[in-house]
Amino acid sequence: MIAFTKPSGSTGEQLREQGLVSRQLAAGSLAARTAGLLALIETPEAMEAYVLRAQGQDDAKRRARRCIEAVQQAPYPAVPATTPEQTKDGA
Repeated sequence: MIAFTKPSGSTGEQLREQGLVSRQLAAGSLAARTAGLLALIETPEAMEAYVLRAQGQDDAKRRARRCIEAVQQAPYPAVPATTPEQTKDGA
């Protein structure tokens, strides 16, 4: 089985927890292609079902690339900036 869960605090999890994808889709102001891409990643189950419908390896790769593209176009939550020194110090 394909697992689409991400570690706690990941961008995908934050998008779902904050409902950003769902709110963008509900607003209705997105272009059709963008709305279609975001619908792919609205829930882990939707993404899994989309990839599992692939008709072969090449189709699965195309579908996986579309999911990646959707995440790249999704409205990201605000993430505080950290410097390399803060990361190294554990701040």
